[in-house]
Amino acid sequence: MAVDTVKKEVSELSLYLRSMASRLKTLEDTSNQLSNRINTLSTRIKEAKQHAIKDKEVIKKELSCIKEDVRAIQKTTLQIINHLKNSVKSDEFERFKKRIDVWGPERFVTRREVKKVLEQL
Repeated sequence: MAVDTVKKEVSELSLYLRSMASRLKTLEDTSNQLSNRINTLSTRIKEAKQHAIKDKEVIKKELSCIKEDVRAIQKTTLQIINHLKNSVKSDEFERFKKRIDVWGPERFVTRREVKKVLEQL
């Protein structure tokens, strides 16, 4: 009887150890799968980070070019504004000249005034 009890306990212990071994194997497999996934994701993250760094550099260069273009546009705009200001001034001068010509102030000088000026010379 004692031998039967020992055999029974050894048998139960053997089953328990097999069950534990099976569970440990399952945990190990799951752990390996998770580790592989983590490694894969880590690699993807590194690649994405490298792409992001390259994209950042490209964006910086593009922004620099855009800033230069904006400066050039601002200079050109200022030149256009100055040119327009000058053309408006010259246009106003032309209008003033036409008005003077139409008005003809030289017609208001009398012959007597002309003779006085000529005598003074």
